[in-house]
Amino acid sequence: MTEVIFSKIKPGKEDTYREWAARIQSAQAKYPGYKGTFLQPPDEKGGFWTTIMRFDSASHLEAWMNAPERKEMLSESKAFIEHEQLTRLATSFPGWFPTDPTTGQGPPNWKAAMLVLLGLFPIVMLESFFVMPRLASLNFSLALFIGNAISVALTTWLTMPVFIKALDWWLFPKPDAPKSVHWKGTLLVCALYALLVAIFWKFV
Repeated sequence: MTEVIFSKIKPGKEDTYREWAARIQSAQAKYPGYKGTFLQPPDEKGGFWTTIMRFDSASHLEAWMNAPERKEMLSESKAFIEHEQLTRLATSFPGWFPTDPTTGQGPPNWKAAMLVLLGLFPIVMLESFFVMPRLASLNFSLALFIGNAISVALTTWLTMPVFIKALDWWLFPKPDAPKSVHWKGTLLVCALYALLVAIFWKFV
């Protein structure tokens, strides 16, 4: 579970914010399920600082977000943080994967990554054969951008919805489902990989 925080820092308080961010990161690292924090300064003066904070589950993230220690440290931040906006990402690929209605969490990262590869690979292969040759006269950067835009669009609205629906039993197994559902689904996806590679092998 990932929490993304956009912070607007008061002018001249950047060093104070950095020191505070280091202290709050040390504090949250002591809580169960903590997976790491990434702090990104703004690209331009006066922009938002971005904090990406990860925990292994929604319950562990909530435990830290509601911790008295965090609330005490947040009271300090009023002196140098002008505004904050919080966004929670339940999956590794927000927008592509739904959340499990029973847990509020997305599928495991490794399953999500496997399914994205399954949905993206055939589109990229078809593009390389039928689209990219027609863009060869364009600047390489522009041609690649167009190709990527097509890939993302087709993956988002074509392949991912189909695969998510077809493999819902593997992505979000029922509480009473046998443990074998995990390796059976994984083997099925690997078999589909092999099938796609075999099909496109003939085009090369």
